[in-house]
Amino acid sequence: MTDTACWLEFDNDAELTDRIAQGYFGEKEGSALRPWHFPPTQSRSPYWPNSLLDWCVKQGVEITHRSHLEIAAEVEKAQIIDFIAYMYDGDSSYQDPACALTWKGKAYLANRLTNLKAFVAQELQDGVVYCLVADEF
Repeated sequence: MTDTACWLEFDNDAELTDRIAQGYFGEKEGSALRPWHFPPTQSRSPYWPNSLLDWCVKQGVEITHRSHLEIAAEVEKAQIIDFIAYMYDGDSSYQDPACALTWKGKAYLANRLTNLKAFVAQELQDGVVYCLVADEF
């Protein structure tokens, strides 16, 4: 079965990269629960490379094809915030508590989106170039 994912990379932010390597965020290496991994959405294509490509075309952001199945876009913090809004603002499962997907009484996807937004707002620096990456595997 094919799956797809989207996440942030921080190669140009040495301080953040060091904090991640030191385990500051506590999640295991490769975990999709890390705060810089995007939760699934129903408001756009569930196929992340298509959604990232669509947003990049609308914003005039250049895409790099890292491989046949992976694309990347170099962006700044404000553009990441815009991409998050583009992906989730129309998705009622994130915006309306009555529609939130829950597991054992927790709105797990809405919580992941909140963590992503907080991570971007608090941990990323203005003026630094980060990378939005999407792939299929």
